[in-house]
Amino acid sequence: MKTRTRPLFASERLQHAAIALVLVLMMASLRFLAPIDMTIWSLQTKMFEKPVASDLVYVDLQPRGDTDPEIAASLNRQILATLQAFERADAQLIAVNVPLRRSNSPDVDRELRNELSRNRERVFLTLNESPEGLPSAVETRSDAYFENEIPVLSNYLEADFMDFVWAVESSVDQNGGRLPSLWTRLTKSGSPSRKIIAPDYTIRVNDIARFDSAQLMAGNAAELKIPSGAKVVIGSQRDLRIPAFGIAPSGLIHILAAETYNQSSGTIIHWHVLVIAIFSLLLVSVISRVRALRRKQAYGAIVIITLVAIVVTGNVGFRAEFSDSVALLAIYGGLRALARYKRRHLLIEPRSNLPNFVALHRDLGGDAVAPQLAIIVAKVARLDSVFTTLSPSEQQRYLRQIADRLAFGQSGSTIYYDGGKYFAFGLKAAQFEDLEAHLRGLRAIATQSVEVGARLFDVSMTLGVDQDVDRIVSNRLSSAIAGADRAREAYRPVFMISDFQSDGEDWDHSLQTRLEQALSHDRIDIALQPQFDLKSGTIVAAESLARWFDNEQGQIPPERFIGQCERVGRLDELTERILSKTLDAVEAMAVNARAPEVSINISAIQLADEAIADLIERQLVPRAIDPSGITIELTETARIDNFDVARRTIDRIKQLGLRFSIDDFGIETANLQTIYELPFDEIKIDRLFIGGLRQSSKARAITASLISLARDAGMISVAEGIEDNATLELLKKLGCDRAQGYFLSRPIPPKDLIKLLKSKGEGADGRRQLG
Repeated sequence: MKTRTRPLFASERLQHAAIALVLVLMMASLRFLAPIDMTIWSLQTKMFEKPVASDLVYVDLQPRGDTDPEIAASLNRQILATLQAFERADAQLIAVNVPLRRSNSPDVDRELRNELSRNRERVFLTLNESPEGLPSAVETRSDAYFENEIPVLSNYLEADFMDFVWAVESSVDQNGGRLPSLWTRLTKSGSPSRKIIAPDYTIRVNDIARFDSAQLMAGNAAELKIPSGAKVVIGSQRDLRIPAFGIAPSGLIHILAAETYNQSSGTIIHWHVLVIAIFSLLLVSVISRVRALRRKQAYGAIVIITLVAIVVTGNVGFRAEFSDSVALLAIYGGLRALARYKRRHLLIEPRSNLPNFVALHRDLGGDAVAPQLAIIVAKVARLDSVFTTLSPSEQQRYLRQIADRLAFGQSGSTIYYDGGKYFAFGLKAAQFEDLEAHLRGLRAIATQSVEVGARLFDVSMTLGVDQDVDRIVSNRLSSAIAGADRAREAYRPVFMISDFQSDGEDWDHSLQTRLEQALSHDRIDIALQPQFDLKSGTIVAAESLARWFDNEQGQIPPERFIGQCERVGRLDELTERILSKTLDAVEAMAVNARAPEVSINISAIQLADEAIADLIERQLVPRAIDPSGITIELTETARIDNFDVARRTIDRIKQLGLRFSIDDFGIETANLQTIYELPFDEIKIDRLFIGGLRQSSKARAITASLISLARDAGMISVAEGIEDNATLELLKKLGCDRAQGYFLSRPIPPKDLIKLLKSKGEGADGRRQLG
């Protein structure tokens, strides 16, 4: 079977694209990315150069003097000489781009005013006040003495925090009206149609004709080769910065803006236009039903298109706000990279470098069904103890050898590993006449010794199989894991879940929801089944049993919901609740009557670490209870993977004063090795042998042997499942210490046991009546 990796869901890509768009819109509304645009524009100015094609002239002013009147007189003389020089050169337009002030030279002031009046059709004054609503630091309007009947233009320029000007409007709100901007009169038409323009800084600033007023005053204007019919800007209010050029007078920026318009460039492409265009291309790539490679190529094409657009707009002199589009691509790419990174690390188990169970869930259909596909889980026993002797690289080789064996004879099969003790894979059951026989043979191959680092390691393995094609993959995987846990190496190494589906109790998934509610609302209670001393006939102990009455299904058998608790990971929680209620009953019995010993069941799987010891200590320490009267009854001992760990856990619990009993002794693997390895104080003889005492000589012989074994080993023997008086009498003759069963007493609530202990009917007759 060849397992293919499913392509990432389009919904996830759409989600990432939507997130990227929302984040970009938020940043764009705050112009958070404006510095990136400025950086791009600055880079564009270094990529290209354009010549100046219009007769535009800038004149520098250098006024001198020690006082304001002296400086004003020097300035007025320079402006007067400049006006006269360009008047002779038949200039089309002359803009005096500094405020004119009355000086200490009335003759110069009068002559300048007359020159302005004589050329009022081509001379303009400028106003550098901030637009209405913005504070103005200094007064920059010319005195009325000079301004009379002379048209006024605005030379306002809005600069960024680094003194760069990226856009200039065609008019500015000033003095209650719209004042034309200086650059608009410098254009060839004198009245451009655009409301705003972006100066094209790829135009060579050094190509703009530039003169010094001091030279014009020296009377050598002819030698300066002043162009005829030019448009002239005299002076500037402030210095600003031009990319790739440096500090420049603001008048040059108005000249650049006019030249930009004359060259049909300077168009501003706003961020939302580019975001819509790029997002549309991205959306097409995201939702297209193409392979991952094609989609990546489409992403690459979008990036290339964006880069080409940056180059092209720089060449033609357009000012495009690319930052938000670049951010859109960067955020989307980052989200996709993060998703791929997470998937790689979520889908690969690092120790083995095999795909993990998350990958299995995805590959086999996730929340869909996998028709005709059997899901197999292999549980490798004692894996942790093997790993303690291996280096990380040796652990990987060990795991990969097991995976290779599980894939034997299945071309293209993918083996998944969960990082613990479970491997999993899928098989098309229809390919095998006898799937169980095939898996038994596969297990025989997989459990051969593994050689790592010149050492041989035994492999113990059980298999769980789920063939229910009508359920989703995640539920079937859980079922196969439970099957692998239930399987036993000695007598049933392959556990087929489908064989037991007629008994819906273990696989009732609606039961899980009701169980969660019962645990959350503390609806699971206990009953106590008395144990009688067979010599004295008195109640000496009781076994605490979990009881749950469900409103829909009535009384739920413990073996059903306890297994369900284990599958949903709440076995410790159930154990703690039963322990708490049992200890409460012990305290109540100690107050109202004499308290017998009480035994509490825990599963051997809970001995895998010392958490169960912490749980018991947490419940026991605050109570005034004699711990020697509490017995822990160990069930399912076949599930002990590591006797050393189990022994340490039991020893710690026994240090608290508790005793240990082995339940169901004599069947499955609750055997001699178990009581030899672990320090038990009591043996409970399984009802399989007790029920056959009267009819079977073998049952009597086995029971007698177990009773003798317990006596010789210093342990108490307890017979369970007493159903009649004849069996009870046989147990007395065999020397059994204690007995429990329905003939003696059914499980009863703690309050009823207290009444029973207080009563006088604890003799043999009383016991029979309880049965």
